[in-house]
Amino acid sequence: MNEFEEGKDPAEPLAKAGFAYDAGLFGEMAKLLMGELSRDHKITEQLARLSEMCLHRVLTALRLLMRKSSEFPEERVGDFLREYVLEKLQEDIKPLFAFKDVVEARLISGKQLDGYSLVFLHKTRGDLARYLAEFCVDVRFAYIDTAAKAYAEASDFAETALRANDPLRLGLALNFAVFKHSMLNETGQALKILERLFAGIKKEDAEGTQPMPEKSWKILKVIKQNIEEWSAKPK
Repeated sequence: MNEFEEGKDPAEPLAKAGFAYDAGLFGEMAKLLMGELSRDHKITEQLARLSEMCLHRVLTALRLLMRKSSEFPEERVGDFLREYVLEKLQEDIKPLFAFKDVVEARLISGKQLDGYSLVFLHKTRGDLARYLAEFCVDVRFAYIDTAAKAYAEASDFAETALRANDPLRLGLALNFAVFKHSMLNETGQALKILERLFAGIKKEDAEGTQPMPEKSWKILKVIKQNIEEWSAKPK
């Protein structure tokens, strides 16, 4: 396994979560990670990374399920399949609701929440609300409002808690911008978020602070692609 530090005890929850990821057991992975998020300790980069990986897999599966459902024929067999998809969606979306409850409970408790932990929890709350807005049409606007507030709070904490080139801060800026662009149709605001981030990175480079982490370069590449794409469209 390459997700863990060498020599890590495989019995530890995060190691088990990593094995579950490799085995495609994302429901089990979610349970392990939620157990760790519920504990009163600081959130590590490893826990944050695995949580993001897990939620991404859950979201990808849900989106694939929705896309496939649009391809069903109109005859009776299509009705059976649509009913099946509805049941699957109701089951497969449960980890998102569960993660949401855990994250919100941890924020309410306020225990062992350093700057990194606060940024991660508020960002994750925003991500979850954005994801749920895709599938819970009847309460879509409530989730959109929650996402907007959570991303804004995470951004406020990130300004003082994290370097501009920190992977978590970059991921937050990217997701907040995608939210502004895709859900609020505020492409101009999305671009401002990313441009402000680049200004912070340039300032840190000029001051000779720590070099860019490898993971940050990958996120920056996606950010630059989005800037180019969005700048070519009317704001």
